[in-house]
Amino acid sequence: MTGVLLFCISEEAKQLTRKMLTGPYPNRRENGFANCLFVNSYKVPDSEDNDKGKLRDTLDDNDDMITELFGADLIFIANERSAKDGILLAQYWPPENSANLVPVEYESFGSLPKELHEWYEYRFDTKLSEKVQLHLLYLDEEMMYPVYLGRKEKFTNESGIFDVARADRIFHQREPGEIDFKGTNWRGHGS
Repeated sequence: MTGVLLFCISEEAKQLTRKMLTGPYPNRRENGFANCLFVNSYKVPDSEDNDKGKLRDTLDDNDDMITELFGADLIFIANERSAKDGILLAQYWPPENSANLVPVEYESFGSLPKELHEWYEYRFDTKLSEKVQLHLLYLDEEMMYPVYLGRKEKFTNESGIFDVARADRIFHQREPGEIDFKGTNWRGHGS
């Protein structure tokens, strides 16, 4: 399992970030923490160090602008809110470098993802970060897309927190839920 890039963008979130990264990964898994790779850099490369112009201060009209980050499909961000309530921000970029570049068609949703070149955001409990990593990076898109992209609003509460545990129960057929998985109208446990 590859790691998820973890950014800490506030002084207040440093303690939580340390907690997520303390000790070897198998021990952190016991607390539900994902395998994270901490992005720790304060040096911006100068023009001589800059690898192929990835950091630029000007753009010409016909220059490409790549909006994906480091080739990562998923990043976690610990911010000021994370320090207060243990909620992380995840940003997910549907993979373009795989055989699944073409959106998946569903009877209930049409094409998912709706936008191929867009980051999708989720806020979730830090203790469920491993499940988020597994769902977004390793679960088959035909199952993951309807929950995370097609019905995101139904899994997000009034505080903006995505219910990862409920999504996991539906994926494991432990909770009934009417979700259209690849047009099959699979209804979860008890259907």
